[in-house]
Amino acid sequence: MMKKMLSVRKKIRGKRRKYQAVDRWREKNEKVDFDSLTAFGAQYARLDIKPWNNSYRTGHNTFSYWNPPLEFQIYILQCMLELYDSWNKQLANRISDLQLWIYQPEFVYSLVSLTRKDVTPYNEEALVKSDNEFPVHRFPGLRKELEKFHFSSFYHDEEFYENESFGVCQHFGYRRLLTREQMLKEMVELGAIKEMVILDDGQIDNKYTLRKGLIWTGTV
Repeated sequence: MMKKMLSVRKKIRGKRRKYQAVDRWREKNEKVDFDSLTAFGAQYARLDIKPWNNSYRTGHNTFSYWNPPLEFQIYILQCMLELYDSWNKQLANRISDLQLWIYQPEFVYSLVSLTRKDVTPYNEEALVKSDNEFPVHRFPGLRKELEKFHFSSFYHDEEFYENESFGVCQHFGYRRLLTREQMLKEMVELGAIKEMVILDDGQIDNKYTLRKGLIWTGTV
């Protein structure tokens, strides 16, 4: 297990409790659930760590989550690397797909993903490829471990369909009724990309894509 990198920066309120919360998250996810992996084909260690898993309303009638400060992003990523290493050893050459998913700037969405080879990880099929290199420089002290990984880069997009989403829109578990005019205004203000698409049932709809950032998927 890698040596812990405790920062010597100025103390912030509740810092020790936050480090302990990250440690509990790592310990909770330490073991591979082989029964679940067999039954459902996947296991994910998402960052459901307080206080960053608490949602808040943004200025555009949407909801998001608090992003950990960089100091904690570094520590969380270190714990994710430890989980990856632990899961990899537990798999003992079983055929599977083990990945790191690292989001920027919304790091709070990051996770460790384990799937059977016949299962597509998370929402991988919907991802749009990008050419951005992984920002190793953001995580000082972890370069040696991160350079063992091969990273692929994708855009972090959120899609809305005019006939489906406008009128009833759901963000992160909160259901809100918005008028068509409110939704159109929101899409324009957020810089959504509009595209006319033909759905599986042959109907024509307008798709609005919000580009929220980048995702890197990494494997050893």
